[in-house]
Amino acid sequence: MLNAYLFVFVASFISLFIMRKIAKRIGLVDQPNARKLHHGAIPLVGGISIFSTLVVTFLIFMPMSNNLTIYLGCSAVLIIVGVLDDYYDVSFKVRLFVQAGISLAMMLLGKHSLHNLGF
Repeated sequence: MLNAYLFVFVASFISLFIMRKIAKRIGLVDQPNARKLHHGAIPLVGGISIFSTLVVTFLIFMPMSNNLTIYLGCSAVLIIVGVLDDYYDVSFKVRLFVQAGISLAMMLLGKHSLHNLGF
């Protein structure tokens, strides 16, 4: 199990540096404006980098199951919507609709539900 943790750390670290260069090349960066205080173009690839690392790690270190497939598929849709939102500024209504659909898919296809919030 320690090998998996070490792999995730090293792979995500390397992936982040590779993705930063790709993001700058394709224009997937956050530009400063009146609302944002940072200086220079900031690459928007943290989520993509972590997701790609987790997919590779799951495929190498975990046995495939129906729940894992549903989780990875739903996560991929969320990552794609996030990238499109960063690039094209997608409406919040579209994002909310997709996120609600993903939640329903996780509950219905994965047969998971929350019955009690506790105290």
